[in-house]
Amino acid sequence: MAPRSFLPPPPTSSFGKWRVQNLRETHADRMGVQLAQTLLRVSNEELLTLPRRSDGSWVIPHPSQRFFLERLLSNGIVLKEADKVEVINAQIDLRVLTCPQLLAIRIANLDFATQSSSHSAHTNFLDSVKSLLCEKLAKALLGRGASNAQREETVIASFTKPQLIQLGRRCLFAFGAYDHLEQQEHGKAKELDENSEGRALSASSSSFSTTTSSFASSAAPSLTSNLPSLWALVPDGSDADGRAVLLDMQNARLEVFTLEPPSMPDTHGELVGLVIEKADGVGAGRCLHWEILSVESHEVVAELNRLSEAAEKSKAFGSELSDSVKRRAAGRSSELGLDHLEEARENHDAAILGSEVEREPPQWRRQLRQVVPQQQQRQQQQQQQQ
Repeated sequence: MAPRSFLPPPPTSSFGKWRVQNLRETHADRMGVQLAQTLLRVSNEELLTLPRRSDGSWVIPHPSQRFFLERLLSNGIVLKEADKVEVINAQIDLRVLTCPQLLAIRIANLDFATQSSSHSAHTNFLDSVKSLLCEKLAKALLGRGASNAQREETVIASFTKPQLIQLGRRCLFAFGAYDHLEQQEHGKAKELDENSEGRALSASSSSFSTTTSSFASSAAPSLTSNLPSLWALVPDGSDADGRAVLLDMQNARLEVFTLEPPSMPDTHGELVGLVIEKADGVGAGRCLHWEILSVESHEVVAELNRLSEAAEKSKAFGSELSDSVKRRAAGRSSELGLDHLEEARENHDAAILGSEVEREPPQWRRQLRQVVPQQQQRQQQQQQQQ
């Protein structure tokens, strides 16, 4: 009998496949913020201009805090060398900075990492930068993908703050994965061109002209990347809400579409990269294992629904397997040593409660709330009688 498997079969018509394997989330995040800054680049004047209200007054009222943020944005001060009090006072004003400004602060401190308690204020400051950056990046990408201002407000309002943070974080991972694959493709192209040049040079030194022409004609052309610039992503778990997003890597745009009823945006004939996301590990060692399948736009919704259904079946099968293991192990508790663990726990609890509690292993836990008050009541009555 063949083993049960809920791994999804390949799409009906895939035009290419790319894999991102063992890419650390920290590295993907680093590459992602750098690509995001390139795509959302603004002038130095805009970068150094802090926000004002419509009447011209400063949104950040304190001059010292404005001066600190201006120096931070202009690289006039290094965060790790900044005074602790200044860092704490400026942290609350991060919420009024723009996405490019938060990107600039984040990139300037990519190598800053410490567990020292003396820099806890600086660590908290950068944590706030990361969280706000993800939220504002998602808003910026959604705004660029909206057709008008009213549509932009409606789309952004349909996401909660945690959903925006999670969406922005996954967009950074997607930017990083895209950049990683592009570098791999360019590396292959460079290696192929160097090999072709080497073959041509060795052929030209030959005394046979026919051999020379043969090698020259067989030189492989430069490898061009067919990696799609449009990626379809589905938010994780409860954040999905029956929706998916289409991330445009070249134009830094994010469009939302629904799976039921299907409402795929018009891609003007471009192929779409269907992202199958997996990850393992914890903390700084957590790695991405993504697979990107190139499909036609009209197949995206059907493929995403199929992948979602396969994931649900796999989850249900895992739960069923876990319950089955528990049932089979229930009758072998003595062989597995589980009864000794239960007895040890009961002895431990009995010792803590005191020897006055009469211990009856099968029932004493259920009777505990009745036994202790009764004994206390008898002791009080005896004291009163004496």
